[in-house]
Amino acid sequence: MSFSYEVAAFRLSEEELIGHYSAMSEESLITITHGMDRGVVVSVAVSDATSHDFTSEQKQGLARKEIRRKRYERQMANRIKGSGHVRYDFVHKTSRKIVDFDAEVFVFENLNVQNMIRAPKPKQRKENDKYLPNDADAKAGLNKAILESAWDKTKLFTVYKAGRVNKLVIAVPPQGMSQECSKCSHTHPDNRQTQALFVCQNCGFTENADFNASLVTKKKGISMLVAGELSVKQKKRAMRLKKKQQLGQELPEGTRVETELSRTESHAFRTHLSANRETRTTTVLTV
Repeated sequence: MSFSYEVAAFRLSEEELIGHYSAMSEESLITITHGMDRGVVVSVAVSDATSHDFTSEQKQGLARKEIRRKRYERQMANRIKGSGHVRYDFVHKTSRKIVDFDAEVFVFENLNVQNMIRAPKPKQRKENDKYLPNDADAKAGLNKAILESAWDKTKLFTVYKAGRVNKLVIAVPPQGMSQECSKCSHTHPDNRQTQALFVCQNCGFTENADFNASLVTKKKGISMLVAGELSVKQKKRAMRLKKKQQLGQELPEGTRVETELSRTESHAFRTHLSANRETRTTTVLTV
């Protein structure tokens, strides 16, 4: 039974989606799950051997805008970078293609992009005040490539588009993903021969490194679903107090009754409205 529709008649909660897919067998999940690997060479590699990357025209456009940005850096300091339009166009189209797949479960690596793009800390010698090389220039180039690949936005846009059609997006721990063999699960740094080539030192499996990583991502997502290791991340809600009302101070009896009545009427009104419009669902699952 599939919960995916061209236009969803109703929205399922995160708990319902987890329960539905967790109850499936591993064999069934294999046929409806896609793993995603995000990289700086290929923006998104999918476990079905497809990939999504900027077109040559988009890359040329980004390059031209980067040249102009450097030329007019002072003038553009307080302006919106034009290259953002190219990236938003890319992630919108890519996330739409991903969600339109026959797959119903999409697995991403749970990458902390903000930590990944932090500048390296300076290294200072103990014997004097001079600093050691910390590869800051190389790290800056990598950070720029990560940001240009739009990793966060690709996942974010996939999440909300998938939620509209009752499809599930989950994130799995990324540790060792690029070094693990999708065939025999052997994990070793030597498996990653180059940026693009993966050769397992145990079973000899050879594949494009990004595609192998997407298969490992899919495998881990299915394993965690079957094992029941996924849960919904609850959002913290701040308590709001009315003006001149302090925490711990009770309202007068009459005021409290009026407040409850107002809430009841408001809830009934919102319920009436929600019956005639689509409710936005966000399915973000992390471990």
